[in-house]
Amino acid sequence: MVLFSLSFDVLFRHSSERQIADATCRKILADRALMDTPSVVDIKRVVCLIEHRLSRSEGRDYLTHGLLTLLASIMECLLSTMSPGDVLALKEFIFVRPGIIKTSLMSETLSDLVRERWFLTFATFFYLC
Repeated sequence: MVLFSLSFDVLFRHSSERQIADATCRKILADRALMDTPSVVDIKRVVCLIEHRLSRSEGRDYLTHGLLTLLASIMECLLSTMSPGDVLALKEFIFVRPGIIKTSLMSETLSDLVRERWFLTFATFFYLC
């Protein structure tokens, strides 16, 4: 199948908002992001792509939620495959440095529903690390 020969970058750039909001499509994207045992640099590139799309999702809760859920599912899978040091480096990259994810979480325009879902999704990630 053609989908399985394409990289995360290509699939993500060509995914519509509706596809990112769809759980099945997000699963395919997450699987592609995690293929071939990605390095920290590979995952940082994935995070940057998600952040870029997130920066243009304001006012579209379904897209914001889909992007944050995609990131959460990728990070959850990494817990079992990366070293604790690599996971810590990624957590710092995503949540400590100034960036759209941190800005979005502090934004007054982020709906309460998306914020609540986001915190519930990432609570497991922080608890396990």
